[in-house]
Parts: sequence; structure tokens; C-alpha cells
Amino acid sequence: MKKNRIRLSPLTLPLWAMLLALGGEAALLSLPAVAVHEMGHLAVMRAVGMGLRRLEITPLGLTILPAFPPRSAREGFLVASGGIAANLALCLACLLPPLSFLPAARVMAAMSLGLAAINAIPHPSLDGGAMLRELLSLRLPPDRVVPLCRIAGEAAMLPVALGALYLLFYGLGGTSVYLFCAYLVWSLAKGEDGDGG
Repeated sequence: MKKNRIRLSPLTLPLWAMLLALGGEAALLSLPAVAVHEMGHLAVMRAVGMGLRRLEITPLGLTILPAFPPRSAREGFLVASGGIAANLALCLACLLPPLSFLPAARVMAAMSLGLAAINAIPHPSLDGGAMLRELLSLRLPPDRVVPLCRIAGEAAMLPVALGALYLLFYGLGGTSVYLFCAYLVWSLAKGEDGDGG
């Protein structure tokens, strides 16, 4: 990749270093899960003939920006679902012998499954939101798709936020989930209707 195709947020490295220092093995194994997720998007983009414009590395992960928008709703759905599919495949591979006997493989399976589940939330800035947008665009006019996706994103955040509050209330370590929810609610309020990632 050319240098101008990669953008690194200034807070990324310090926050990732803190995550690794505090999270240990689980945090370390989340990085390959994120990499596999993004490679899933890249593989589908390449398969459908889309080019890469830029890779953005942020404290919350990576975002792949294609050189041009999908040519069809089917193509957009496939690109958005590529990361989730890659994480599910990695999870399955880690749960099958001989890898299933390694404790690190079980942690990697859990990280991959969690990343797939989070990205399946139909929030406009996650893969699930992009998948929902593409599905709705098959039947509805564009002026109805975005508001429906925003409503779905807000509705999906309620159980996630309640679960995070439950974890916080009972001291079960829900701080990271709560902060993730806060970011998603903030992005909805800000009006970001992203492309997933």
C-alpha cells in the first residue's frame, strides 16, 4: 500500500498500548481478530473489483474506505458482511482440533465471535448498519432508508446499553462495553451514517 492510503489517528497508539498493558492476553489476541475482520472486507472488495482508497486506523479499530461506492446493493451487502464472515470462520477454525486444545485459540475464538456480534449490530457506523442499509435500498427509496437505519441503530443500542449498565452495576467489568455504547450513541447524535468497517 502507498503511504497516503493509510491514516493513523494520533490517539491510536497510546490507547492501544494502554489496552495491551491492562488487558494482557485477551487484548493482544483481539488485534489479530480485528486484522482478520478487515482482511475479510478487503477480500470481498477485491473479489467484486473495488479498489482501496484508504485504511484508517483509529482507537476503536480499522475502517476500510473503498475507492468508489458499491455498484449495487448486493455488492455493498457482500463487502459489509465480509468482515463478519471472516470472524465467524476464524472462530470456527479456533474451535476445531487441533487448535481447540490451545487456551489461546479459545480466547481468539471468543474475541472473533464477539467482534462479529458487535459488528452485526444494525448501527449506521457498523457493518450491520451497512448491511441493513443495502437490504432496505432494494425495496425502499433512498430518502426512507437512512431514517429507518437510524431508528434501527437506536433501537439496537438499548439492549446493548442496558447490558453494559448491568455489567457496570454488578462490577463484572462492563466498562469497555459501556464506553463502546457511549461512542455509538454519540455518533448517532452527531449524525454519522458511516459505511461500516
